[in-house]
Order: sequence, then C-alpha cells, then structure tokens
Amino acid sequence: MNAQQLKNAILQEAIEGHLVPQDPNDEPASALLERIRKKKEQLVKAGKLKKKDLEVKPISEDERNSGGRSSSRPNTVPSICEVKT
Repeated sequence: MNAQQLKNAILQEAIEGHLVPQDPNDEPASALLERIRKKKEQLVKAGKLKKKDLEVKPISEDERNSGGRSSSRPNTVPSICEVKT
C-alpha cells in the first residue's frame, strides 16, 4: 500500500465514522446543515450576510483531488488526525 492509498483508506474510515466512538444522540448531518441554512437566512434578513453567501458552491475537481478548499498546502495524515499505535 502506498502513501496515497493509505491516506484514502484513512479518510474513508473517517467519513464512515469508524475512527472514533459514535454518539447515537448526535444529530444527523442533514439536520445540522438545515440549522446552518436557517441561521444564514436570518443573517441575510438582518443585513449581516449577503444573499450570495447562501449559495452552495460546488466542489471543483481540483478541490476533490487536493482534499480541501481552504489550504493551498496538502494535509498530511498526522495533521488531520491523531495516529494511535
């Protein structure tokens, strides 16, 4: 297994929630996203946020390949998770 395959395997485990114990009382992501959308709408009505900020921006192919939007530097495994031995 090469480094990229290892990174992909770890990220897949993280996405599936297998890296940390899961709390069955946690709300689903869809509920969280809905609360965020409603809060943003309130901020737009209050004039604290622009309507264009409500738009959901699609993830570009480059962002998919690099693993994120915010960083121009790729993440390393130790920088995104705690490695337990």
